[in-house]
Amino acid sequence: MDTHTVTETGTDARNAPAGTGTEDRLRRVWARLLRHEKLGPDAEFFESGGSSLLASRLLLRVRREFGVQLTLEEVYTHRTLRQMAALVDAHVPGEDVAA
Repeated sequence: MDTHTVTETGTDARNAPAGTGTEDRLRRVWARLLRHEKLGPDAEFFESGGSSLLASRLLLRVRREFGVQLTLEEVYTHRTLRQMAALVDAHVPGEDVAA
């Protein structure tokens, strides 16, 4: 992956604003699955190396980490780290949604 692609997909975390606690935890989940440490808030799961198989594994890990049952459709419609973190926050009672 060249640096131009990294910047376009939002995976360059150097200039990214600090995320929510959920976003930071989810970033670690994504990083382990995708084997990619520099994931910015606008990184897209599939453009960062995700596949349908990894998306299924992501669902399991999100359920374990957050106690939230997402669907495969939601992974496809909430493609960025920021969008998925907001979705997880919306499913978890008492979590902050504000970033």
